[in-house]
Amino acid sequence: MKLQEKSATVTAPDLRVRDIMQREVVSVSMTMPLDELAQLLTTRMISGAPVVDEDGEVVGVVSLADLVANAARGQGEAQIASHPRYYSDAWVDEAVLDGFSVEQVSSSMLVMDIMTPVVYVVDEKDTLPRLVDLLLTARVHRAMVTDGDSVTGIVTTMDLIRAIPTLMGVPR
Repeated sequence: MKLQEKSATVTAPDLRVRDIMQREVVSVSMTMPLDELAQLLTTRMISGAPVVDEDGEVVGVVSLADLVANAARGQGEAQIASHPRYYSDAWVDEAVLDGFSVEQVSSSMLVMDIMTPVVYVVDEKDTLPRLVDLLLTARVHRAMVTDGDSVTGIVTTMDLIRAIPTLMGVPR
């Protein structure tokens, strides 16, 4: 079984985090208002993002789940509406999907008010079993990817799911 990348072929036992990670990282500022965060996440069709301080250092993570939890605590408003293309690149029949978008969120709160101040990190060279173990143990859906001291990408549970059909030899 092989996973086809743009310019390289990697066999399943050789797969590393670098083979499935996203190199474009959408990050948000600690001082971003929640309504802007909701707009960014839904426009980019992502479920979360790393939070950076004024020096560009990753200091936490924020997600749509944080927005919903905040609203559930009565500290903000969030209306969730259907958006059928939210997870459209997961290779699933869109008729089955009931994705979502955030339609209304309080603008008086900031990302720093709801973010998770913990960042899980994996190395580009880590194996997929190591990644899966981290995500399951920490009960998180994303980890920052590093090469030495620098953040080079992000890897999510969706990235793992995208790799499964190819690893199983299922044509897309």
